[in-house]
Amino acid sequence: MRILETYLLLEQLRFGFRYEMAAAPDLPIATTEIPAFLLQPLVENAVKHGVSDLHGEGFVRIGFSQENANFIAEVTDNGKGWDPTAGTTGYGLRLTRERIRLLNQLSAHQSITMTIHSQPGAGATIRLQFTNWWT
Repeated sequence: MRILETYLLLEQLRFGFRYEMAAAPDLPIATTEIPAFLLQPLVENAVKHGVSDLHGEGFVRIGFSQENANFIAEVTDNGKGWDPTAGTTGYGLRLTRERIRLLNQLSAHQSITMTIHSQPGAGATIRLQFTNWWT
């Protein structure tokens, strides 16, 4: 969370958007580990492709929560959105999908899934579910 906070502060100076990072009160933040730099490209996409042109009207939210033994991380922006079924030429989502695929090969008991909700003109939400993260 500190790495993401530092990144957002720097980009906020550059583009002028607002952001919020919140964790559910019952979430064991101090003992929760996620693979390094898995969220970073998603947050970068929210800033650079989502809200950078909106300046003060741009908003990025990063939320962390728990559903049973599952850890949930969501990155939401109010930017221009896109059609997630269309092919992209960027590296962020492609690299994140590849990292998830490789990480899922390492453990049959724990897995990561990524869900994208977006449409042109309506922002985007990317949800990572870390299944059985605390068992």
